[in-house]
Amino acid sequence: MPKISVIIPIYNVEEYLPACLDSLLSQTFTDWEAVCVVDGSPDNSGEILKEYALKDSRIRAVFQENRGVSATRNRGLGLATGEYVCYLDSDDEYSPFFLERMYDAVRDGKADVAYCEHARDKEQLSTAPTAPVYHDCVFENFVTKRLNIKIYIHNKIFRRDLIKDIFFPENIAIGEDAVYIYRIMYRTEKIAHVPERLYYYRERSGSAVNSSLSEKIIMSNFMAAELLFKEFNDKAMSRLSRKYLNRRTAYRFFKFAVTEPIHSENGVHKKEWYVYTWPLLKKYKDAGIYKPQHLTLNNRIRSWLFLNFTGRQKR
Repeated sequence: MPKISVIIPIYNVEEYLPACLDSLLSQTFTDWEAVCVVDGSPDNSGEILKEYALKDSRIRAVFQENRGVSATRNRGLGLATGEYVCYLDSDDEYSPFFLERMYDAVRDGKADVAYCEHARDKEQLSTAPTAPVYHDCVFENFVTKRLNIKIYIHNKIFRRDLIKDIFFPENIAIGEDAVYIYRIMYRTEKIAHVPERLYYYRERSGSAVNSSLSEKIIMSNFMAAELLFKEFNDKAMSRLSRKYLNRRTAYRFFKFAVTEPIHSENGVHKKEWYVYTWPLLKKYKDAGIYKPQHLTLNNRIRSWLFLNFTGRQKR
C-alpha cells in the first residue's frame, strides 16, 4: 500500500497533461500512486496517460464516460489505497518537494490535514524547507478566517481514514470544492500549515474558475450555499463558529445574486442578470435558507434594497 494517493481528474488537457505528470514523476518522495481518471475526454489526453502508465506502474489509468469533475474525483477517491490523499488538477503542477514536505508535516505532527501555499508562476515555487505550524480548533479557525485555510483542495493532503466517506456533491458544477472542504474541516482536529509555495496553479481562460457569469455558475453557487445551510444547521459548534458560518453562507447567496451580476465585463455592467437572480434569492429568503440578518450592516441594507426595489424593478 502506498503512503500517498494522488487523484488526478483528466478532461481536455492534452496541452498540459505531460507537464502535470512529469511534475509527479520528479517528486523527491517516491512512495505514491496516481489514480488518473479520464472523464470521457474528447482530445488526446487518454492516449498521453496510457503512455505514462506504461512507463511507470505507479500511474493508474482509469477511463469513464463523461460525468463531471465531482464524480471523477469521487471515483478516484474510491479507488485510492494510500494512507493519505492529495488532489492534483491535470493542468497544474507540483513542486518537486510537494509530497515530501506535506507528508512530513502530517506525519511528524500527527495532523489530519496539511496545507501549503500556491504559486501562480513556476518561478515562485519554494525550494528551501520551512518548518510547519500546527493548529487545533480547526473548524473555528477556518470559518473565522483566523487561518488562511482556503477552500482549495489542490494545496492540501488529507488522511484517507478521515475523508473516505466524504464525497463531492455531484449535482453542483461549481462550488463543490467549498462543500467538500467544509465537510472535512468540521471533522479535522489538527491541521498543519506548510508556509511554502509548493503547488503551481495555472490560470487559463476557459477553466471553470475563470468562466464568465452564467446561470450555471449562479445556480451552482446557490445550491452549494443551500447544501451548507442544510448540512450544518443542526451540527454542534461554538457560538463564534456558528456566527461566522451563518455569515459566510448568507454572503454566498448575496454575492451571486447582487454583487457578481454588476461586475463589469468588457466595460458593460450585467444588471440584466437581476431578472434571473431576484426571484431565486427571494425564494431562498422566503424558505428561510437565505438569512440576510447574518450579513454585515452595509450588505444587509443592500440586500433589502435589492429584494424590495432594485431587483424587482428589473423584472
